[in-house]
Amino acid sequence: MKNVHSVFTLCLLLIFISLPLQEAHSQNVPGEGTLGITASVQSGQTNLLFPYRVTDQVAIAPMIGFRSVENGLTTLQVGIKPQFFRAIGNDFATYLGGLGMIRIDSPNVGDNDSSFVLGFNGGGEYYLSSHFSLGVEGLVNIVLDNQNSISTGAAVNATFYF
Repeated sequence: MKNVHSVFTLCLLLIFISLPLQEAHSQNVPGEGTLGITASVQSGQTNLLFPYRVTDQVAIAPMIGFRSVENGLTTLQVGIKPQFFRAIGNDFATYLGGLGMIRIDSPNVGDNDSSFVLGFNGGGEYYLSSHFSLGVEGLVNIVLDNQNSISTGAAVNATFYF
């Protein structure tokens, strides 16, 4: 099952990367200076991001989240996520981005108190209006801790722009 999930995630990422890109600013795509709040849901974790559009094509999103681990305990996640957008049409944009995040385990999880995550992501956002969008993203993360691992995943996002 995990292999199917990994293949699906990589295929989704390749589809969004291979779409023809154009730099035209679309009608509903947020512009420079726009701030939003995003709820991002993945299997076993939920994050809140606060994307700020530095330019029409670049957003920086501080994030905080929680991840479920063994026995119902949780891990706190704090990080930052830069994203580089390209508008396609009037209501859709693709993006590529990165992730830098620290995971802080609850004391009952085990010996390792925290880990550092470096990631690469790509996805798309469909803008229902100038204030609301829905999106999907595929991601690849490198987890740096006592076991060092690489993981893939997919997330569903909803964003409200102020």
